[in-house]
Amino acid sequence: MVDDGAGPGETEEKQHEEPEHLQQEWSDDVRGLPSCPPADAVPTGGTVYRRQSGDRHQTYKEQNKCRKGAGHEEQCRCASISVFSDIESLRDAAKVHVYMAAQPILRADLSKEHGVIARTGTTPGHCSLWLRRKYLAIRDRLFEPVP
Repeated sequence: MVDDGAGPGETEEKQHEEPEHLQQEWSDDVRGLPSCPPADAVPTGGTVYRRQSGDRHQTYKEQNKCRKGAGHEEQCRCASISVFSDIESLRDAAKVHVYMAAQPILRADLSKEHGVIARTGTTPGHCSLWLRRKYLAIRDRLFEPVP
């Protein structure tokens, strides 16, 4: 979850300040892009939410949905997983994106070791989540249904 008490860049643990051995833990899709994850991404910590869909928590890049000719920033977002920082924002998004309303809500409780997260897009509460390689491999086990 993105800490609501600190704005982008107001944390002392920015991704780009990580030791080299941690930077090597990103997927090839992330490592192959300059400034990805972006400098304003902060370590994960807390609960994030998303809707269960047929994508198996894949990134747009893995689904081949990233726009051809996209710039580095957009490609970096395509290498992330779309999540929400709170359940109410996710429910509100379903009012705008009606296809989401019928999809079950999932949650993941993340610690800072899981990866980094940044607020992205214009939808309130929407974030992009970049999981480290080892957690990306087990992402389907990180997300559980909300009762």
